[in-house]
Order: sequence, then C-alpha cells, then structure tokens
Amino acid sequence: MGNPTICLVIPLFNDWPAVRRLFAALADGFARTSARFDVIIVNDASTIPDDGILDGAAGGAITAICILDLRANVGHQMAIATGLHYAQENRDFDAVLIMDADGEDSPADALRLVQAWQADRDKIVVAARSKRSEPLAFKLFYRLYRALFRLMTGRSISFGNFSLIPAPALPAVLSRPELLHHLAATLLRTRLPLVTVPTQRGLRYDGQSQMNMPSLVLHALGALSVFSDILFSRILIAMAIIGSLCGLGAVFVTALRLFTPYAFPNWATTVVSFLTLLTGQMIMIALFAGFQLLMGRSSALLTTLESARLIREVRVVSGVRTHAAKSA
Repeated sequence: MGNPTICLVIPLFNDWPAVRRLFAALADGFARTSARFDVIIVNDASTIPDDGILDGAAGGAITAICILDLRANVGHQMAIATGLHYAQENRDFDAVLIMDADGEDSPADALRLVQAWQADRDKIVVAARSKRSEPLAFKLFYRLYRALFRLMTGRSISFGNFSLIPAPALPAVLSRPELLHHLAATLLRTRLPLVTVPTQRGLRYDGQSQMNMPSLVLHALGALSVFSDILFSRILIAMAIIGSLCGLGAVFVTALRLFTPYAFPNWATTVVSFLTLLTGQMIMIALFAGFQLLMGRSSALLTTLESARLIREVRVVSGVRTHAAKSA
C-alpha cells in the first residue's frame, strides 16, 4: 500500500483549541509520509461549542474531518466505541488510529505507531508509557491498579487507548461487548497479536486533564470488568475453598461437642452457627455474582448493537472525502 488511509478516531470533551493544534502537529509530523488521515471526532456532548474552530483545519496529511455529536455525555470508552462502530460502517481505511485530542498522545509517537504497523500490517500496535508525569499519589495508584489487574486476570496491561488497529482486525475488536468499558483490556481479551511501542506522555496543548483519582478508579474497574468471567471463576474457587473450610470447621466443632467426654466451652454453638452462616453466604454471593455476570453481558451486547443511536448529528467540517467513504 503506497498511500495508506488511516481513520483517526478522537474522543473529545471541550478540547476544541487543543484538537486544532493537534491537527497542525499531525500535518507537520506526517508531511514527509504518504499516510492520509480521515478524521472522526467523537464529540462527547461537550458543554463548550466548537464555534467553527475546525473550519479549514484539514490539509496535508489530513484529508477530511467530521464530527459525531453525541446525544449525551457517555464517557471516554463508550465514545471511542461509538467512533469505531461508525468508522467500520461508513469509512474505507487500511487502519484506525485512536488518540486523545489534548496532545498527551504525541503526534511524533503517532508516527512511530504508524511506522510499526507498516512494518507488520497484521498486528495491532499499542503505545506503552515508558515514563509518566502525573503526581506521585496518582502514579502509585496506577501501579496498584496494574498489579491488581495482573493478580486477578493473569494478564499484564501496560498501555491505554493510544493504539492502531489494522482494518482486518477491527471487526474482531468490535464484536466484543466489553469494548464499551475498556478499549485496552478488550484488545488483550481478543488475543490478537500486539506490538508495543514505548512512548512518553506529552504535554497538554490547552486546559486541564480530565483524569483524576476517581476517574482512575472507574478506569480500573472498567478494565477488570472485561475479564469478569475470569474474575468470577477465581472468586468462585476462593469462595468454594473458604466455604469448604468453614463447613469442615463446623463439622469438627460439632463432633468434638457430641463425641468427646471432655467439657466443651459454651461458645461452641456460636462457632458452629457462625461457620454455617458464613458457608451459606459464600454460596449466595457466588450465585448472585454469576447471575450479574450473565445479565451484564446481555446488557452490554444490546448497548453495543445500538451504539449508533448515540449519534445525534454527523457534521463534515473540513476537507473533502474522496476514497474514504465506504462503498455500498
């Protein structure tokens, strides 16, 4: 492919000045390449209007820009999923690149991701932060999140949303209902081959970062939810072991009480009652978790199939699409 077309999906909330600077940096960074970008901005119900700031922003490597205005603020991950579904249904491209609008995903690193993909077009390319610049408390919690993820799932996660997915691999990614909750964990879940490119967090072009400690907690829970069946299996095994030990303990205490000639403390009955109650609770929690898992999967699948309904309006704001529209 001499002139690859890359569909660039950018989730955005109020970062209009930053994304204008991002396009200028991308145009400069890819000026000496043959790659061309068909840009899809997923406007996650921004509270600040764009006021035409992107008019005329296309040029050079950026051939066209369109904005998907969502009906409501749905969060970063669902905005990405909506953009990917729209791209799959409405665009022709060789690969799709997901990056943030604020400049923290560097255009220079975007070039490195594209080059890594051109070297091996069958693999998904992900950007792993080799160095983070957040406050110490944030970095410590992030390390805790990664350690917990590895402990609970048996998989290591070292990358985020900044990634490039070849067009042939995108349907497999979109088929996972967990995509609504966490893109990076979903890429791991597909077991498609990955290539990791080390990157450093760039500086924001404008405004303040939306990521804070509560956001990171929700992000971590979203990643774990992608592997909810594995989590459930491990929790169920742990509960079975604890329940069995409680049951054996209750039987042992009862046997000592009934079949030994020695006086037995009055608290024996309390111990047996407690262990029996704990065993019953373990069984009920395991059943409840299983039912919640099945219901959550059905709900996520339904939401995935209806993701297009989130789009209120599609606006072509800059550039002219030539070969980027998907043919009938």
